[in-house]
Amino acid sequence: MDAITALKNHHEDLRYQLDGGCIEFANQASSGTPYFETMAEAIAHLSRLAILIEEMELTESSSTRSTDS
Repeated sequence: MDAITALKNHHEDLRYQLDGGCIEFANQASSGTPYFETMAEAIAHLSRLAILIEEMELTESSSTRSTDS
């Protein structure tokens, strides 16, 4: 498994845990994820993960195109 796939899996797991609107479930079900005091903190974390994933995919795509030329 590559890093992008691992981050996507983490993002989807956390999103699933938070979909019920309850951060307590996410806080109890995770050990390596930061503890969230508020839903806003959790959503900000999800947003940062999504941005990181997108940046990594763009970087990977750019490097693939460079080697294909």
